[in-house]
Amino acid sequence: MLQQNLDSICSYLEDGYIFHKRMATETRKLGYRGWGRWHDCESKKDACSLLKLEKTIIDKLNYEPKYNVSKHETIHNMSLNSAADFKDSHVKWVEWEKSIYQALNEAIEKARTQDVEIYRELMCILDMIQREVTRVQLVMRRLDQTGWNGHDVGILSMVIHKWFEENPNEPEANFNIG
Repeated sequence: MLQQNLDSICSYLEDGYIFHKRMATETRKLGYRGWGRWHDCESKKDACSLLKLEKTIIDKLNYEPKYNVSKHETIHNMSLNSAADFKDSHVKWVEWEKSIYQALNEAIEKARTQDVEIYRELMCILDMIQREVTRVQLVMRRLDQTGWNGHDVGILSMVIHKWFEENPNEPEANFNIG
């Protein structure tokens, strides 16, 4: 049923907002301000996508999404205390983002025949998530080349931070680390 998929997607976006806010704080705690900025950007995108999708669902389907808040406490308790935690957080990040693919694909298929505006919103969310996963994987591949060397991580953090400083209104994390 489309509504169950929409519930999952809305819950995912709300959790994503909280997850990225938490990771922004945790990466800053480790001194990686660039990653803090990146997570801030992803948090905002999740919040904006959720707001837009929720409004469209209510307007078009007269349905108020039901949120699953069971992950909130776990997310709030996440912490990064070492370079190993930082590295592992990227794997978890990719897994987190990919976890919604099935619900999104099912909802897209169902919405395609029910409401084109909801369909377009869902396609935009899928595109946003796929771009994010690609960017994280590029960073992971880049850091794998140097064994996640602290100096290299610091340089990349500086490059990422500088990109966000120079592009404060850019909604997409589109920095070049190559």
